[in-house]
Amino acid sequence: MRLRDSNYLNMALAVQKILSGHAEEVENRNVLPKKVDDMTKCIEAIQYHQAEAEEDSKGATQSKKNVAEEAVELALMLAGSAVEYAKEAKDAVKEAQFDVSLRDFNSVPGVVAVARLMELVKNLKAVSTALQEWDVTEAEIRELDTLTGQFNSQLADPREIIVIRKSHNDMVRQELSRLKKIIKSIDNLMSRFKDTKFLMEYVNARIVVEVGTRKGGKDKDDKPEGDEPKEL
Repeated sequence: MRLRDSNYLNMALAVQKILSGHAEEVENRNVLPKKVDDMTKCIEAIQYHQAEAEEDSKGATQSKKNVAEEAVELALMLAGSAVEYAKEAKDAVKEAQFDVSLRDFNSVPGVVAVARLMELVKNLKAVSTALQEWDVTEAEIRELDTLTGQFNSQLADPREIIVIRKSHNDMVRQELSRLKKIIKSIDNLMSRFKDTKFLMEYVNARIVVEVGTRKGGKDKDDKPEGDEPKEL
């Protein structure tokens, strides 16, 4: 969410708090309660879609981490048995192929870790029959192959998560546009509370505080939106 939109949402939350604090006065007006209810639903929708977009990002990161950890854990276990097989066979080349450590996978970029896992799977498959005597089954090698493929897919194709996040961000923008129209309607209705403490509190809460903007108090791409309340 852009800074100006975040500021607007914070203002709406402040306004919501003031209106909630004057619930009795709000309820005594015919149209105002409906507008306040619409505003509350709008704010809740924005917060929901913000949270979902954030959760999707975290979920994707966590899923990638889980698959990588499972693949590496299984790889180290199978490679350990394969090293013992190579030593028994006095095959220095194969011993070097299977002599891997956690650092070989965790201290490198994901694409490099995947390449090393693929190479290990290929080497394990080449001696899978002999490895059965060392308690390494073909099913375990296939499982490592599958996990490596999943890890690689998550690295290569994050488009699904991007699409999901975009849908939530689009909904945030739509609800923000709707929220601005609702609050402008509330501005007009609040004129009925002229010369009251309620109106003064509302006007104070209604000010959009600009934080972190460039010199002159405006972002480079800012355009006037008429967000500030008219004199009520």
